[in-house]
Amino acid sequence: MTIPNLVIFDMDGILFDTERIFLDIRYQVMEEFGFHQTFSEYIKLLGTSGQTANEIIYQQYRKDFPAEEIFQITRKKMNRYIDLHGLKPKLGILSLLLWLNSKKIPCCIATSTDKTIAEKYVLISGIRDYFQFIIGAGDFIKSKPDPEIFLRCAANFKVAAEHCLVIEDSQNGIKAAHDGNLPVVCIPDMQYPDRESIKYCLAIFNDGIELLSYLKELSQNE
Repeated sequence: MTIPNLVIFDMDGILFDTERIFLDIRYQVMEEFGFHQTFSEYIKLLGTSGQTANEIIYQQYRKDFPAEEIFQITRKKMNRYIDLHGLKPKLGILSLLLWLNSKKIPCCIATSTDKTIAEKYVLISGIRDYFQFIIGAGDFIKSKPDPEIFLRCAANFKVAAEHCLVIEDSQNGIKAAHDGNLPVVCIPDMQYPDRESIKYCLAIFNDGIELLSYLKELSQNE
């Protein structure tokens, strides 16, 4: 692995600890609708969106499950929570972005969350200026684990897939990067990757600080 020409960040679970917030709020909303959500059921949704997510949900519960209504209520409650409490980047992320900026390595966000939400989060947290491109739900046809979202990022910057670096936390995201021939590293959030996902990763790090050390070492060796 050499220093990448483009770094592609997942958002939820990588830039921010938003997966846990969403999980807790979604659990409460589903209880109000008479459904019980388990942690293992929620994990299967990580990195997905739209029809892909709904197909998983319908298999978990039933065909008439009010997926869109529950999602919209959960999102509204989460937005209110973040408006009240704010949002901070996860450990090491700001230092990582500062270093990449100093090396003039472009960064973008590839998230299954709606782009308008992603824009709001990076603005609130003060890191918007570090990203030259953001792609979110509605900007692509096939959700992770399909590689489309990452390939669109690479195409936007005219960078070959193999010269990018994807930073992911979910197994769906890791598989998407692998299937698109994009090198990927993992910073686990709510779930440690399974054996197959581990094989797809260049490395696994505890946080952005460790990833930054890894990239600095690569830079010194070039």
